Amino acid sequence: MATSNISFDKDRGIKGCMADAWKIVALNWKTYFMALLPWTIFAGMAQAFLIEMCKQYICQHAVPAYLLWQQGAPHELAKAVSLPVWHEALYLVLALFVALVATLGFVTRVFKLIRCYKAQGRIDGRGSFMLDKSDRQTLKRLFQSVVIFAVAVLVIGAPFVYAAVKWQVWVMAVYAFIVLYLLSAFSIFTLRYALYMVPFKLAMCYALKRAFGLTFNLMLLAAIPVGLCAVVLLMPVLVYVCTSVAAVKSQLMGDAMGLPSFVTVLFFVLNTIGMAASLLVSTYSVWALGLKVNVTR
Repeated sequence: MATSNISFDKDRGIKGCMADAWKIVALNWKTYFMALLPWTIFAGMAQAFLIEMCKQYICQHAVPAYLLWQQGAPHELAKAVSLPVWHEALYLVLALFVALVATLGFVTRVFKLIRCYKAQGRIDGRGSFMLDKSDRQTLKRLFQSVVIFAVAVLVIGAPFVYAAVKWQVWVMAVYAFIVLYLLSAFSIFTLRYALYMVPFKLAMCYALKRAFGLTFNLMLLAAIPVGLCAVVLLMPVLVYVCTSVAAVKSQLMGDAMGLPSFVTVLFFVLNTIGMAASLLVSTYSVWALGLKVNVTR
């Protein structure tokens, strides 16, 4: 169990939040890594499996349908080819659900470490896959936050998409600005509601009022190093999908050579490592934002 001299409950500016978040994680990196290891591996594998299922849909349905449409085939035929059969759709939905649960479980463990550090000034390095009662409550609140954000994006976005198709495409620029606001509010609300267990109404009002304040600037600044690291770590995903699509196009055009069977296994391992590492890196922004929206004792 590692300790640190950095106090959690004190007022900080943007620079202080970013610096202290890095120090807390860096000074306790071994303990931090071991505490998150079980859920990091599970979340990485779940997301790699979701990538594999999406890749299969793209290669088996989306690419052939696009080539048929490009060659002037009837729209009904291209539409029929683009639709997956029922068991493929079921596997895709299950993969999405497992990836969502695994990711939220990982965030739950991160929130538990933040609470531990806030209360005791240390990070508990005991890595466990089991969730206690408080963890399950956090997971429930995280799921509620995700559902609220998804519904808000879909409901608000529907008229903008219709207006963009019906009239002008630039309308989507306004929608992008609204999504940015919703994303900031969602981040603040999730931290207040699921991390610090603030009542729903108070957390929502706080998030809607502070969505474009200093917390928004902190979110953007913290996203820069996290995003750069994620681009590097997720390169295997891009290489795998692009290579698979190119191989399918070649096969549909008469080339008998496809990708070797070991490529799928190899990239599943690489994608698991890349997704798990990117999740670990993304926790830096969670700590930085958690310090900013901290609920003092």
